[in-house]
Amino acid sequence: REGLCIFANRAGCGLLGYAPGTLRGRPFHALFTVPESANERIVRDGAPYRGGQTTLRRSDGQLMPIDLTVSPVIDGDTITGSVAVFQDI
Repeated sequence: REGLCIFANRAGCGLLGYAPGTLRGRPFHALFTVPESANERIVRDGAPYRGGQTTLRRSDGQLMPIDLTVSPVIDGDTITGSVAVFQDI
């Protein structure tokens, strides 16, 4: 709900240039470039975002092209978060 990263696996941290655990608490929008309409769709409709190519900001500030999918985490009728999966392209 607050748009913060609560977990990033070791491979994701490595691609981003961060040590494991250091992404916890960072704002999602500071790392990924995702259109606002996609965030709204995920929150409003619970619909996954399969955006294809976008960019990700590495720890050194460089932008890296990735393929991004974001899916909502739903508990009953409530969207409790989202899971982002990305691949270096």
